[in-house]
Amino acid sequence: MDRGQELDALWEEFHGVVTMTSRELQEFLRADASSEDGEVLPGMTAGSASQPGADTSVEATMGSMAADDMGDGERAALESEGLGEAVAQVLAKRKVDLTEHDVDVMRAVIDRVRAAYPEGDVTHNTIDLRDDALRRSLMAVGHDPLRVH
Repeated sequence: MDRGQELDALWEEFHGVVTMTSRELQEFLRADASSEDGEVLPGMTAGSASQPGADTSVEATMGSMAADDMGDGERAALESEGLGEAVAQVLAKRKVDLTEHDVDVMRAVIDRVRAAYPEGDVTHNTIDLRDDALRRSLMAVGHDPLRVH
């Protein structure tokens, strides 16, 4: 993997999009998974009951145009039930210790969070903060919309 400017930029963008610490994310995932009415949302760990008929495909989560631009590793990372845990693991790593899978996780999270915001601008709260399901799905990958700059 190229460890140059491209990785530096990805690292910075990932840490700008992920507004929760590794510990906060892990606590959120544990609490949400243990709730009886919890549902498995993209990026959440297994253990919650999923809503019958809920479409959690990449296309449903991000839209077909955004999904078309993804690489295989990035798509696999986004579809993984353990994406939130993978994010927490990346947050706990140093940049020099990243694997190709970690890079795919970082890209998938950036794409997922940007897809939730109109025009992909995560620096301004342009989403409906009253939408608890949306907030929880973003928090499941480490982005708390209430902490947007």
